[in-house]
Amino acid sequence: MTVKILYRYKREDGGVSVTPIEPDQEYTVLFRVIADDGKCLVRDGEVQGCVIDTEYPEGWSEIDIPNETFKEET
Repeated sequence: MTVKILYRYKREDGGVSVTPIEPDQEYTVLFRVIADDGKCLVRDGEVQGCVIDTEYPEGWSEIDIPNETFKEET
């Protein structure tokens, strides 16, 4: 599992951007939690996906991807 720091800030046009590059303006920090290959992220007993952006990186763990959770669409 990998955790990366992201920065969320308001642009001049009123929109919001999220970037791994620290901006030269006011921002809030987010964390991108990325599961390893063949794994998915779990928090509080619920499978959440493979990549999650969150304000709190604590409490995440990985499990093998359950077949019934992520079936490929055909």
